[in-house]
Amino acid sequence: MEKLYSTKQIAEMYEVSPYTITQNWCNKGLKFIRGKDGMQFRISWVEKFLEEEAERQSRERNHRNFSVTINKTIKTHMIRTNFNKEMKIV
Repeated sequence: MEKLYSTKQIAEMYEVSPYTITQNWCNKGLKFIRGKDGMQFRISWVEKFLEEEAERQSRERNHRNFSVTINKTIKTHMIRTNFNKEMKIV
């Protein structure tokens, strides 16, 4: 059976504040057990959560970069015609 660690112990291991763990990570899906001394975590739960979070952020970053690229290419190809005041895509 894997050992359970307190919020403070996990915070020290991963060099973050206990607040980050309880308010950010737990709200985003980190598994925990409520014990008599507060929240308890397993290292495997924290590792899995951090891997999934890094993967999710990478996907979001790639999606945002893709969207920006599309918007830039559309904007660079738009011109104003002298014949009317509407924008036309070339």
